[in-house]
Amino acid sequence: MMPLTHNNNSFKDLTYQLYKHMSDKYEVLKNNKPKFIINTKQQSSHILGPTANYQPETKTITVYSFGRHPKDMLRSFAHEVIHHIQNCEGRLTNISTHEGYSLDDSNMIALEREAYEQGNMCFREFEDLYKRNTPINEGDSSMYASKLQNSPGSIENAAKKIDVKAEFPEAFTAWFNTLGLTKDKVSTSSIKTMVGDALSKMGFK
Repeated sequence: MMPLTHNNNSFKDLTYQLYKHMSDKYEVLKNNKPKFIINTKQQSSHILGPTANYQPETKTITVYSFGRHPKDMLRSFAHEVIHHIQNCEGRLTNISTHEGYSLDDSNMIALEREAYEQGNMCFREFEDLYKRNTPINEGDSSMYASKLQNSPGSIENAAKKIDVKAEFPEAFTAWFNTLGLTKDKVSTSSIKTMVGDALSKMGFK
């Protein structure tokens, strides 16, 4: 599911702006926009399950959103954009992404290191610039006080409509599972208190 904020469009807007920031740094992105998919289904119950991937053949970035914070999703997006750049430069041909490739494939290790370093640094730079230009208003229930203008491109339809009533319980289920909270460890009243506190911090009355 899409991580809940008071305004889900904030993730969509920030994704546009992040891609624009990366396009300004990497010229190859301006004429080679990838496809972007948000997969809202639970991919794995394992804490080390997949979070995102890039398909070189179709130039498609997929980010898994179930139970995740939107900032973490943006970081995954930046990582996969670097893989897209590598693909546009012809460096993802004849590669193998077998289980454990980061342990025994020197070429893939180098490509992954580049994606982690450049993707994370691009995202951090974007975050700091964005916060400098758009200060966080702690009293505002949206992610940031100001709204960004949507930028055109092939990622414009990435954020899909969310069925909040259907997916809201799943978000807390994933949260509880991550924290190891089960019925035999915590009372129903305690759960209700935790949920109430979380909603209050999100700005819901």
